Amino acid sequence: MQVIAHDLLSQFTSRQLNISADSKEKAAEKLSSGYRINRSADDAAGLKISEKMRWQIRGLDKGMRNITDGISLIKTADGALSEVHDILQRVRELSIQAYNDTNTEGDRDSIQMEVDAILGEIDRIADTTTFNNRKILKGNPLTSVPITGPHVVEKIETKRLAKDIPNWLKVDSELKAGNNTGINQEYTDGVMLIWDGQDPADKKYYGPQNAVVPDGYVWQGEWSPQIDDNPSAKIDFSELLNVTDSVDLYTKVYGLIGTKISFPCGTCSYQVNSISFGGHEKSIITTGFENAAAVDVGGNINLSDKAFNYQGDTMSYYDAIQKLVETYSSNHDTGGTPGANGESAAVKDLAKQIALDLKSKVKDVLNDCMANHFDRVMDGPNDYSLIVYDFRDDTALTNMHAADASIKTYSVATYQIITQEVIEGVSEIREDPLKIMCSARIWDSIDLNLPYLSRYKLQLQPYKLNRYTYETAYSDSYKNKLLLWEQSAVEVVHTGSYTMNVIDTYKPPVIGYRYVNGERQQFTIQEAEVTYSQKTINYTYTEKIYGPKPVAEPGDITMSKKYNPDSVELIDDAISIVSDMRTKLGATQNRLEHAFAANANTFENSQASESRIRDTDMAEEMVNYSRHSIMEQAGQAVLAQAGQITKGVLTLLQ
Repeated sequence: MQVIAHDLLSQFTSRQLNISADSKEKAAEKLSSGYRINRSADDAAGLKISEKMRWQIRGLDKGMRNITDGISLIKTADGALSEVHDILQRVRELSIQAYNDTNTEGDRDSIQMEVDAILGEIDRIADTTTFNNRKILKGNPLTSVPITGPHVVEKIETKRLAKDIPNWLKVDSELKAGNNTGINQEYTDGVMLIWDGQDPADKKYYGPQNAVVPDGYVWQGEWSPQIDDNPSAKIDFSELLNVTDSVDLYTKVYGLIGTKISFPCGTCSYQVNSISFGGHEKSIITTGFENAAAVDVGGNINLSDKAFNYQGDTMSYYDAIQKLVETYSSNHDTGGTPGANGESAAVKDLAKQIALDLKSKVKDVLNDCMANHFDRVMDGPNDYSLIVYDFRDDTALTNMHAADASIKTYSVATYQIITQEVIEGVSEIREDPLKIMCSARIWDSIDLNLPYLSRYKLQLQPYKLNRYTYETAYSDSYKNKLLLWEQSAVEVVHTGSYTMNVIDTYKPPVIGYRYVNGERQQFTIQEAEVTYSQKTINYTYTEKIYGPKPVAEPGDITMSKKYNPDSVELIDDAISIVSDMRTKLGATQNRLEHAFAANANTFENSQASESRIRDTDMAEEMVNYSRHSIMEQAGQAVLAQAGQITKGVLTLLQ
């Protein structure tokens, strides 16, 4: 059918020609730009992925530059510290030279001049070593951090408080010395010598075989309880087993913190052998114990650190109990029954293990303290008790102090009491390390801690090699006069009393866990509680009243000048401090170098991935361009032919 109202063939050909022209234009755009994606319409999802990868790539590139800046800073600091090392080595060399007694005082003054000069250079190096106008040997920068609004903080108070041992730990000092008549015993360096002073053939000794002993003593074997007939004290941990639930056990063991047991020496009035129980558990930390006598030979058991094996793992007593608390937390939640669901049996089993472990540790510590005394500690009548023995005969006991006649279970310890309180908003000064940004992500950084260097930091302010002191010496005759004067003193006994704070109740915070809608939540089973009461302490002390001190005659007192310089160990310590600074810087530099290598690898792979998404495949796009170019030319030719058909229809109208 021949029509002219609708030139359908031309319309179809024109539309296809436009499509070919558009496709050719897009292909030309991709070929000329090199990108497959020039606008979001080209690939909307690909554009989003590509742009996300671009900021990552550019961040990695900038991060590598940042890392190299950080490495340069470290190299600058390390170079300066290397010079400080050389200074300290020179000072050490001068110290060895000054110690030589061939030097005169003037020689040592000259050496001191050089020491002062080069040590002063340390402070100048610290003040002038900069990187990008930042002093890099003066420590991390300090910033003021604002804290807005009321907030909860921990308040730490240091107190000296008295405390007795917990009521479940029994220490019995009423044991009576046994009957070991007619035998003189001497305990020295781990060896017990026994002889009645009559028949030389009866000389015996107990202890290590082949020990060095006086002639004539025959080895009888290791010490054994068969000769332990002078018991003086008993320590019993068995009542720890009388617990009902994990919170009760936690509170009982917690009550040991800050307690001390002191056993007076059996042969002198000024020494005790003691064991103290410290710890740093939640609301209370022990930082020290007061000596129970002029000489206090003591051992410490840190209850928060001591290794304890429980269910195949090594932990502290408190971690083991907390593990049990978490297992039976539901028993202590609202409406729960403490001790139910097998908790009581599990707690008693753990209490048994702790009591046995405590007994073993106390035995080892006390025996170490008593190594050179007549006291020894052995296993008691039950599995949870210890007996302290005094190995002397009755004659010795009557002539000397009875060992452990007055055991002290009452001690004064220094505590840090930790409580929480609400305070208003404040600002605090905080030391912040330099952050080396490794990529575009703000959290992706490496902390660079700057060392703080100064002569004072190295404890070399001052350091003297030309110091002399004077020593006083007394003649033998004047020493005898002083001895007689000392012996003529009259002893006056004074008594008195004072009151002080004593820990009354002593409960730790105990935390449990519950599950609500499948989520684990923490809740408080027992609040921390530390209350105090006043206790009166009675004491006695002896004052010696002397007469006029003997007057020294000419020649009785002589003064001598002695060379007394600072120890070269101060320089050794300073060298060690600088070495530690350089070690930390070197370790950080190695880390930065690894970070640079990782960045470079990630940068390369990310660039390749982004290229595959966004870049044009030139060969493929050239094929498309050629194809669309041919289609465009063909369309133009067909469109011309379609026009000829219309002209043919017009001839019918002539």
